Amino acid sequence: MDKQSGYIRTGWIYTIGGVTRQYYRGRIHVKFSANRRSLDMKTEAQYLEMGNWIPGYDSLLLEDAYSEILGKLGRTSR
Repeated sequence: MDKQSGYIRTGWIYTIGGVTRQYYRGRIHVKFSANRRSLDMKTEAQYLEMGNWIPGYDSLLLEDAYSEILGKLGRTSR
C-alpha cells in the first residue's frame, strides 16, 4: 500500500470459490485517481505448472471484488 500515490495491492488469495487451491492464486491491484473520486482495479492471477507460476488474469475475481465494493457503497449496479 502506498497512501501518497493511492495504490493498494492485496496479498495472494488461494481460496477460489470457497475452495483452497495450492496451484492457483490471485490478487487485486487498486489505483485511486489523484482527486480520490475514482479508481482503477485490476487482477493478477497465476497458475502453478511444473514448478513455475504462469501469469494470467482472473475476470471472475475482478467482478467479485467490484461487486463487494459496490455493496459496501450501497449500490447494486455500475
